Amino acid sequence: MNKKICIVVDHPDRDLNGYIYLITKLNLAEVTYYLVPYYNFREIYIIKPDILILNHSRWIYSNFLKILKKLNVSTFILDTEGGMVNNSLIKEYISFSQISKNIRYIDGYFIWSEKIKKEILKIKKNLNTKKLIVTGNPRFEYMRSKKNFKSSSTILFNLNFATINPKFSTVKQEINLLKKQGKSNTYLKNYVNHQIKMQEKFIALIDYFQNKKNKTKIVVRPHPYESKKIYEKIFKKGNVEINHSRNLIDEISKSFVVIQNNCATAIDAVLLSRPSIFYQPFKSKYLDQKLISKISLICNSRDKVFSNVISYKNKKKNENINSLKMINREYSRLKGGLDIIEKTFKDHFNKEVSNVNLFKLLFKYQEFLYAVKSITKVLIGRKITNYFRSQFSKKSVSIEILENFINKDPKFKKFFKKKRISYLKKFQKNFYTIKIN
Repeated sequence: MNKKICIVVDHPDRDLNGYIYLITKLNLAEVTYYLVPYYNFREIYIIKPDILILNHSRWIYSNFLKILKKLNVSTFILDTEGGMVNNSLIKEYISFSQISKNIRYIDGYFIWSEKIKKEILKIKKNLNTKKLIVTGNPRFEYMRSKKNFKSSSTILFNLNFATINPKFSTVKQEINLLKKQGKSNTYLKNYVNHQIKMQEKFIALIDYFQNKKNKTKIVVRPHPYESKKIYEKIFKKGNVEINHSRNLIDEISKSFVVIQNNCATAIDAVLLSRPSIFYQPFKSKYLDQKLISKISLICNSRDKVFSNVISYKNKKKNENINSLKMINREYSRLKGGLDIIEKTFKDHFNKEVSNVNLFKLLFKYQEFLYAVKSITKVLIGRKITNYFRSQFSKKSVSIEILENFINKDPKFKKFFKKKRISYLKKFQKNFYTIKIN
């Protein structure tokens, strides 16, 4: 009988390439993979996988993890957001991920780098070190495999102002979420003020580039959780395009330079052999991250940004070996991590899924109503559920989206040529689990 591996997908545009890459690299015989949308993760109760990859271990999974432990499902955390590039963020990660509380229920945390593991253990010395497995993130290893030095034609401004300009929520909700992460009122006041100020500086910078009347196309890419309405209103004329629906790898590859502030897109740019400019019109302990600034060219004026962009436009190759080494050491392992994931999975395939009464577990751990809600969404179909929660569908994976990702890469196409891709149930469309066997 085929083994089952479930992967919870939070944000397809950000994570799907990495997950597909992982599936193609795992040399595991007789395995069926399931891509489960984050907003309907309780479908996993129905699937009862042998192995589960979760996108984090935060409070929403607390009771879910306890039930999985009782069912004897091997559960691993591969955090998809990461960004733990300084000590304060490590502390925030430990607190918000509830790693101390949840480590007893999971089989392993796939940590992005040795440095991050060491920083976690400095603060939480009693954690089971065997469960902290340094693998990197498949997304970054995939990006590195896609590097190219072909000439590109656009300037990419990557923005990061989701807190003050949210797409799926309100500013108040975003601030409350940061409070849950342990941020003080004083911190939040200064953080929000600095974001507002930085957003104004970036709008002025983009306008400055537009007024130079150069023929180079400018693409402004807001954060995936950031609204683009304000930018569309300001830059409705000229050669500025506002877009965050296209795949990030494609967007960076089409650009010859990435301009950002406090954004992990700088890491993506380096992996894809594109230079990153860190626009820093003012210093901020609430925004600035050391690794991002180390791997980028820091420019504190619009003139300096513009002159360096012109310089980069004339360069044919922008490989930065030192920055790659820094990313590999401090942020995410770039090679060999997938072999470790494969070996880890093979070691856990000998476990048998328990026949414990699921209904009793659902009642015991207060999951019954949530499970019923998830199954109801499956039964009534996407049209009704999307009507009420339209943003959820935008973060779900359809077969069309998956096949579009696959068809862009010849290696993916070759691997999936012999695979069958279907929804978990025939009546499901665009909102629910995808089965790959």
